[in-house]
Amino acid sequence: MTIEHSSIQENSWFGIYLGQTGKNITVKHCKVCGNKRGGGIYIVDGVLKRRLLRSIRNILLHNNTIANNDEGGILVYNCINSICVVDNTIISNNGTGVSFLRSWSNRVLYNNFINNTVNAYFQHFSLLNHWNGNYWTDWIGVGPKLIKGTLKEVSIPWVNFDWHPAKKSIQTIETTIQ
Repeated sequence: MTIEHSSIQENSWFGIYLGQTGKNITVKHCKVCGNKRGGGIYIVDGVLKRRLLRSIRNILLHNNTIANNDEGGILVYNCINSICVVDNTIISNNGTGVSFLRSWSNRVLYNNFINNTVNAYFQHFSLLNHWNGNYWTDWIGVGPKLIKGTLKEVSIPWVNFDWHPAKKSIQTIETTIQ
């Protein structure tokens, strides 16, 4: 399934919610802006008897503008090796631009993270997510970009790295809404 060239704005809850049986979904060239509770894009896999269902598979968020959402831009919860966030502009979201909770081995590549309250965050064993080539307004411009998070529910500090952050904002194809 593909969601493309859509304007998803000013909803009282999520802009886009993908849950439990989402497979082979692409969201591209969309504007996801000004959504309230839950934020812009919320992707969640389920749990059965304390085990992840692993029913979310092959989700691509590509070349979208995700801006000014009240509770963050993108939240990924309980997803393992299934989410790819590529070539998006994630700008001025309250909360976090991208959050990973109990999610690992996902990819975040070549995005613009601009002036979000917190550009990226992870917690609850969200390890081994691959960050590369993103532009960060809060990067000091030298070395890798540290992405702060916590390892467990008890707030053990941990970091991920974007080993090759972009020095300039990445040009993306303008999202056009018909």
